[in-house]
Amino acid sequence: LHPTAMQSDAPASVPWHRCPHAYEKMRQRLEAIIPKIEVFTVETAPDNQSSSCAGANLTLTVVSSSFEGVRTLQRQRLVQSALQAELASGAIHSLRAQTLTPAEWLTEQRAARVAWVEPRLRAGIPDIEHLEILDVTNGHAVEGFLDGSKRALDPNGLELQLTVVSRAFDGLKLLQRQRLVSEVLSPELMSGKIHALPRMKTLTPSQWEASQATALDGRSDTSKRQKTCGGSCTELAAELAVSAN
Repeated sequence: LHPTAMQSDAPASVPWHRCPHAYEKMRQRLEAIIPKIEVFTVETAPDNQSSSCAGANLTLTVVSSSFEGVRTLQRQRLVQSALQAELASGAIHSLRAQTLTPAEWLTEQRAARVAWVEPRLRAGIPDIEHLEILDVTNGHAVEGFLDGSKRALDPNGLELQLTVVSRAFDGLKLLQRQRLVSEVLSPELMSGKIHALPRMKTLTPSQWEASQATALDGRSDTSKRQKTCGGSCTELAAELAVSAN
């Protein structure tokens, strides 16, 4: 898999590492050491796309369930071991590896889907002091799109649970605050890119501080009861069940 070996198969203007044969060869080398690869992608540094002979500067993403329970450094060593021949020959000049389990990959994909929301909200609502964006998409958009009810305009529509804390909410009623947030995201709400904003929280800084203090007191009381109830803690469990309802 040395770059000079690829020149007979690809035009000189095509870097060896962008040839399908090279991609498949790298994947085969990896799968020989790392089983159950579900996702494999290759990205090339911008300054490494013109020369067919230069060693490649690559970023690989490898997703495998075999990484469960394996530390990041050990995962990366497995990748480097699989491609040791290419690293030693100079075919690969530098290598960065993102090694993830399927669950970690899904988490990253979800985060990437909503990465644009934070800068949009911060640009549209002044003085945001705290912001939480939780993707709670659960298939409602798909159902509403396919059943003909037109409850959803896009089957991939997001359901985002937002907590926005800003001084801009001082003096505004709850409906006015929520309308302000919705207006910032109105293009996506109108197109269906955002299907819904369930359980939205819009708080002033003082309200946020009070809610945090209340939550902290609740955790402290629970901890004290756990220490004193002993045995099976049946009474504490019953109390928690009642408060949850």
